[in-house]
Amino acid sequence: MTAKRVVVADEDLTVRAALRPLLERGGYVVVGEAEDCRDAMALVRAHSPDVLIIDLALPGLDALELVKRVSGKTDTRTVVLTGRPAEKYAARARSAGAAAYVTKTGDLANLGDALQAVATGGTFFPEE
Repeated sequence: MTAKRVVVADEDLTVRAALRPLLERGGYVVVGEAEDCRDAMALVRAHSPDVLIIDLALPGLDALELVKRVSGKTDTRTVVLTGRPAEKYAARARSAGAAAYVTKTGDLANLGDALQAVATGGTFFPEE
């Protein structure tokens, strides 16, 4: 199986730095990191990753609008990893085209479960 290519988009360098080794241990290749929506879109265009992991708090363009653009114009699947509450944002993320929604305050194993579901064509949302 070919390693899944990932772009990580989070405004917090600490989060990006923590995610990279976790993803790599899980067999993913991080092809780029972005701290805002503009850079995230540029990386998706440049690398055509399998997965974009995005925080809804990214500066610049509304992150849900970026999710909509990525899901509508590319084959990249989007995993939202955010501190924003699922009760308020998960349905909006799904409507925008996200394949998964994971909160940063939840169990970190949820990110692995979400990535596995997305890699096999599925989805992962709190109510599932």
